[in-house]
Amino acid sequence: MRREHKNRKSVGAARHPGSGQRHRKLALRTSFLTLSLFLTLSAAVGATSPPPDYNYPIADPLKATVAGAPGETALDRIPVLDRYFQAMLFPDRSLPPRLRRLRGLPFGLAAQSDPAPLIFIIAGTGSGHDAGGMKRLRNIFYRAGFHVVSLGSPFTRRFAVSASASSIPGIAADDARDLYRAMKMIREIIEEREVPVTDYVLTGYSLGGFNAAFIARLDEVEGVFGFRRVLLMNPPVNLMESSERFDDFIQRNLAGRADRFLEQLMEKMSAYFKDKGRVAVDDKFLYEIETISPLTSGELEGLIGIVFRLSLADVLFASDMMNGGGHVLRPGTVLRVGDSTTPFFRACLRWTFGDYAREVVLPFWRKRHPGADMAHLRSHTDLAVIADFLRRSDHIGLVHNADDIILKPGDIAFLTRIFGDRATIYPNGGHLGNMLYEPNIDHMLRFFQAEENDL
Repeated sequence: MRREHKNRKSVGAARHPGSGQRHRKLALRTSFLTLSLFLTLSAAVGATSPPPDYNYPIADPLKATVAGAPGETALDRIPVLDRYFQAMLFPDRSLPPRLRRLRGLPFGLAAQSDPAPLIFIIAGTGSGHDAGGMKRLRNIFYRAGFHVVSLGSPFTRRFAVSASASSIPGIAADDARDLYRAMKMIREIIEEREVPVTDYVLTGYSLGGFNAAFIARLDEVEGVFGFRRVLLMNPPVNLMESSERFDDFIQRNLAGRADRFLEQLMEKMSAYFKDKGRVAVDDKFLYEIETISPLTSGELEGLIGIVFRLSLADVLFASDMMNGGGHVLRPGTVLRVGDSTTPFFRACLRWTFGDYAREVVLPFWRKRHPGADMAHLRSHTDLAVIADFLRRSDHIGLVHNADDIILKPGDIAFLTRIFGDRATIYPNGGHLGNMLYEPNIDHMLRFFQAEENDL
């Protein structure tokens, strides 16, 4: 469950515990996986090779995505003085009663006492600033001497309400502008607190890595931060193509039998719920369920698809309320505190990522680009649209996995053509399963601690 924070004018502050939970994005294994692995391994010419003794121990990409890295929980024990705040980006925005408690955008700040570089970390799809992976990355960079600002994903209910200008997340350039606006306000907050910042660096994982690429392009124009280093961790190449894979995940495993699937799954999860009570359905939940009662491949894929569908439903519900209804709410519907949202949320769960793109994002896109079709929208949710910038930006690096299951055949080849020796392609690790593996951590720190000409 996400914490809600009290407002203090434009900023609210409180202590944030330093405990960590694993947060990694989960994705599907497609019938193209073997072909994809062959193509991506053979295409990685020019990319920086991982250490010759690299031995991340999980060969199966789906299991790697769920299980994570050996020893990862040790990162929870790094002492960090973390505080959290709220940035009021739209203090006068009219909010439906049901959403008024989401007015502020929360972020975490772990500040050093001495002058230091500041790193912004952006979370992946559906994750807040306090997700498990975010906490562990914060701990790593704080221990290495960085000030750390943790930001949630723009594809969350909170961001749609408090920080998105349109309340329709999912357009690459718009999400970058919204995040950049938030980061500028956060910089002002940090300056007011007299945190001694020497320079700025930026990273993000999964969707957060994709966002970081577009933010870096925007900063080249506006020059507010002048990021010394930017590292993209396992980003999608085309945002819509990767999200549609989650639709396929559910279609393949749950079509026509979702109710029975959930009943059977709940039987397996009964021991977990008995011990834990009400819990957040996230990646830590998935990992612990697998530990208690191992799931079949189909069950695991179906559950992962449902988790991502829940993230989509959360965003769709908030976006529809913020924009006057018309999709899952009748136009003009006002939900007040205490009103049941269950019927509307169930309606949201029937929407796919493709539905959201066609029915919500595309009509908004056409206001700016009359006559635009899905192909036009799709082309603008792709790293290819900023490929020239990425190709010539020596301060931007990439880490990815040859078996990352959110990518299609040819994506790793595209990335290595763009980044050249600024790309490090690991042979295995699934989608972010090895993000907090010790050699990966060492690489991250070397990248950000390098001098200007050391890449």
